[in-house]
Amino acid sequence: MQTKTNLVKRIVDVVLTVLLLLIMAYQVTGESLHEWLGIAMTVIVIAHHILNYKWYKALFKGRYTLYRIVLTVNDVLLLAAFGITAACGMSMSSHAVPFMHGLVNVMTARKLHLAFSFWAFTIMGVHIGLHLRSITAKFKPNKAVKITALSLFAGVAAIGGRLFFKGDIPGYLTFRTHFAFLDYEKAKWLVIAENLAMLMFWAFAGYIISRLVQKHKSKAGILKPTAWFAAVAIAVIVMLFAFKDKQSDNSTSWQNTTPKATTQATDSSSEQKQTALTMRIGETKVDVQWEDNESVSALRELAKDKPLTVQMSKYGGFEQVGSLGRQLPSDDVQTHTEAGDIVLYSGSKIVVFYGSNSWEYTRLGRITDKSGAELAELLGNEDTTVTISNKRR
Repeated sequence: MQTKTNLVKRIVDVVLTVLLLLIMAYQVTGESLHEWLGIAMTVIVIAHHILNYKWYKALFKGRYTLYRIVLTVNDVLLLAAFGITAACGMSMSSHAVPFMHGLVNVMTARKLHLAFSFWAFTIMGVHIGLHLRSITAKFKPNKAVKITALSLFAGVAAIGGRLFFKGDIPGYLTFRTHFAFLDYEKAKWLVIAENLAMLMFWAFAGYIISRLVQKHKSKAGILKPTAWFAAVAIAVIVMLFAFKDKQSDNSTSWQNTTPKATTQATDSSSEQKQTALTMRIGETKVDVQWEDNESVSALRELAKDKPLTVQMSKYGGFEQVGSLGRQLPSDDVQTHTEAGDIVLYSGSKIVVFYGSNSWEYTRLGRITDKSGAELAELLGNEDTTVTISNKRR
């Protein structure tokens, strides 16, 4: 009976890990499946805790070693992160549990959901690593196999660490980034593989922590895991500097892309007067009354030689947002937006509203030929693209 229970526990653990990888691959699943996978994961997390009810019974019993303290803190933090992520996700639901939409203020729910989903992902990785020795306790590999396996583990962890920091995941964890910007052109298998590598980075960290906080017979018990951790950390740092994207080196701001054209744009408005900035949402052309500011001038420069197409993503049930891939001049002020407003967020993201919100933005323009209902139909059903181009008057 105990063997069957342990088998069920292991199956549940594997299902949880697979679900986590899929949930974090929003560009692979899409919004509807993402929500249903979230519901499934919530159910599986509850089942996991029911199967491990003895943990609750023993919580206030026995002696707390340093290892047990670390395990307990990790478990509590993981449960809290899962709970907040699930509650906030349901509060934004449009498909799985729409009757719970607005349970938590949508803007607040979005910020918390994004941050705590990455916290849950990170803590889950550490959780796996902390339990890795007990999971693999039945295996008795020889020294060569053990070193090979650990080397592969460390190698994948180093790649995952580079992806973690390159993707600015710390920005999400610290609430500095309020939108997730996803690469829809990347192969689906690669998205999931990269998520797995990042999870392995934190699993490796958890494994090293488990080695360090347990009792050791000699200094080697501390020095070896410390050396492995240092090796991975150094590898991550080297890869971050060695494999910088050319775009981040050469195109971090709109001024760096075409300095001659930029100078012309800032020094003279004659060319701008001869061109009109047009916009399409998907295949639908919309009329826009553009603002007369530096941000719009910079946007005009980006679309000067060829149309600028931005992949957008739905957020919060009232907007779609997409990354411009570079920094534009901005003058953010507290702004109340309504359906049809187009704004610049954080200097590098374009946001188109089909609902209302209040935040610090730079206004870019306003769609004038669509009603709120038409914009909701155009933007509220699925992720789309925005194409901006210059047209001769």
